[in-house]
Amino acid sequence: MKIKKLEFSGHEVLGDLSIDFTDDSGKPLDVVVFIGDNGTGKTQVLKSIVDTIGYSGVYKDSAKIERSQGCIKLSKNSTHLIVDELRFDDAEYRGYSDRDSEYLGSNELDQKIIVWFPAELNVEQRKTNQHHPTLKLVEVADQWHFDEINDYIIDRINKAIYKDMSKPAKKVFDDESKEINTTFEDLDVGVKLIGLSGESGLPIFKNNQGDEMELKDLSSGEKQLFFRFLSLKRLNVNNTIIIVDEPETSLHPEWQRKIIKVYENIGENNQIIMATHSPLILGSVQTKGVRKLIRNEEGKIELESVDQTYGKSVEHLLKLTMDLDDVRDVDTAKKLNETSDMIKKGDDEGYNKNISILKEQLGTADKNIVRLELEKAIKEKQNAKS
Repeated sequence: MKIKKLEFSGHEVLGDLSIDFTDDSGKPLDVVVFIGDNGTGKTQVLKSIVDTIGYSGVYKDSAKIERSQGCIKLSKNSTHLIVDELRFDDAEYRGYSDRDSEYLGSNELDQKIIVWFPAELNVEQRKTNQHHPTLKLVEVADQWHFDEINDYIIDRINKAIYKDMSKPAKKVFDDESKEINTTFEDLDVGVKLIGLSGESGLPIFKNNQGDEMELKDLSSGEKQLFFRFLSLKRLNVNNTIIIVDEPETSLHPEWQRKIIKVYENIGENNQIIMATHSPLILGSVQTKGVRKLIRNEEGKIELESVDQTYGKSVEHLLKLTMDLDDVRDVDTAKKLNETSDMIKKGDDEGYNKNISILKEQLGTADKNIVRLELEKAIKEKQNAKS
């Protein structure tokens, strides 16, 4: 199942916003990334998708389902979600309002249609509460904890051992570890799974220096990677919508550049929807999949078209994602602007003093130094003509 369109009517935050999730041919995009300033509703968009599908056919007050022109429309309060198909038969919903049970318990509805990674994800926090019945179709990843990741690895290795009792345990450890490590090979993570500890029975990892450690001893970024992607492997996601808010959390810049590719390689026929502030993630996404939310002069949220993003520089993308005019530190940016103003005012003494300091700090080849010198030359030429 993939989303084709998301519409809001009188939503308290997003108003009457309409968002298309398709390419020029009308085909649902595999990757859609939302960018924009804080307060423009990026997270609200993600949560609206989760809530609308999470309620579908589960609660007595479930989302309304309509079929039209080969698509399915799910409507819940002010949110309308148009998808290309459902992974469960809508016959399950017929006469549902007459049923006495709070929510359906069919095997079909136990399938997870969405895996949701909130921004406030804390991989070390143990969650004791169970999945809320209104999110029966949604796996909320912040309810996982390390024990479940450890259990997944242990269970996987044990199953492989019992599947072929003639195979040495060391061979099983190596084969299963290699399969799991393959998930992260594009990221060049500095640690690898090597098997199970002979003492604790827990998964053991080894870093590039040869040190062995358990999952709990990894760095925060490494924990995030193993948590997120082993969660998806454990769920065996296929034909699933994977929604991630701020996937850059705790990740090294090099990993941010490659993280989209790793999500794409998990399972088959999935749709990945993200909200990010990271220019490195944005630069790895085709422009057709980028949706920029802005707040207009009237205070309403709307979409703004974006220029080419794929492969662009961090400086260009920071301006696009955060409307950041300058990526330099505040003092240097201020001195550059002051020097430009001195040229306009004809303050040669101030200009010479500032440009000397800036050249020493930034070097003579810095593009802003070159720009200032060109600006000064043009100004002098204009003065000479007059």
